[in-house]
Amino acid sequence: RRLLQSEKYVDALPEVISLYRLYRDLDGTAYKQLKLYLSEIYAFLGKWYLSRSHLAQLLEMPLLVSGHGNRMQLLFNLGIVEKELARYGPAMQYLSEAGELARNIGQEGEYQRIMAHLGHAHMLVRGFVKAGELLNSAHRWAKEQHDEELLLQTSLFLASYEMQHTRLDSAMNYLSKGKSFVNLLDHSLEKLNYIYYLVSFHLEANDLDKAGDIVGFWEEQCRGIAKFENLALWLSGKVAMKKSKLELAEPKLNEAFERAQRYKLPHLEFLVVRDLAALAKEQGNAENLSTYIKMAHLAFEKLLDAVGDPILRQQLEESREYDMLF
Repeated sequence: RRLLQSEKYVDALPEVISLYRLYRDLDGTAYKQLKLYLSEIYAFLGKWYLSRSHLAQLLEMPLLVSGHGNRMQLLFNLGIVEKELARYGPAMQYLSEAGELARNIGQEGEYQRIMAHLGHAHMLVRGFVKAGELLNSAHRWAKEQHDEELLLQTSLFLASYEMQHTRLDSAMNYLSKGKSFVNLLDHSLEKLNYIYYLVSFHLEANDLDKAGDIVGFWEEQCRGIAKFENLALWLSGKVAMKKSKLELAEPKLNEAFERAQRYKLPHLEFLVVRDLAALAKEQGNAENLSTYIKMAHLAFEKLLDAVGDPILRQQLEESREYDMLF
């Protein structure tokens, strides 16, 4: 646990696997705790399906400690993992159940954290009305309770929400709040997460010099952390493309696409291949453009299949954001 608390996940993995094999046949508390550790480590390494597998198995086992709190935390963790995998239907189902349990056992802080992630999930499938309600409600509660960690999370989600409505002044206001909480909490992973939203903002504002400076620093800082490596490659390639550095953009976007496939991230895969099509258009390469348009259609179908809910699928399919543009 000491290695996990200090975020030394790579060092912790062989130790946890060794102990897991030792306790595997005993099916006791230690074994279940080790499954929790493995789910945490695999999530850090970007192996979301392995993380999901361990959490789903734990959900079917007697709890580590009696009571609803443990089930709530498992459901919450599963909801976040499913969200990363673009399985937004199951994600919302797990998060809704976790939120109900949190309310029932009087854990209002956990309830608000769960609702923030539920709001984010709605935003990712373009359910903006529900997303706005949930995110603003969680943000208000966090302000009233002076909950810095939740304020950081909701500030970043709301910054993204405002960017998608092209309200850039409001988005920057939320990002400024987020930065103050990043500095206050001094948590390395939260800092990397904040930088993702900051780069996205400067891209949206077409401030390409700032975006380029920040994304270069970000790439250095997130090495070895799969989630942010994937995002940094994509946004770095996108910045280079917008700055007309097409020869620099192409290998970054290609690597981001390969990694999105390897880590089974259909939403990122679609976003990257859409940018590869835009790059081919900028290059005047009609053959590549045609290829990437076909790949974009296939990636979008893969994303729709992953969603796992017919209503959410239709909502995403009909969204203007996901018109094929080409």
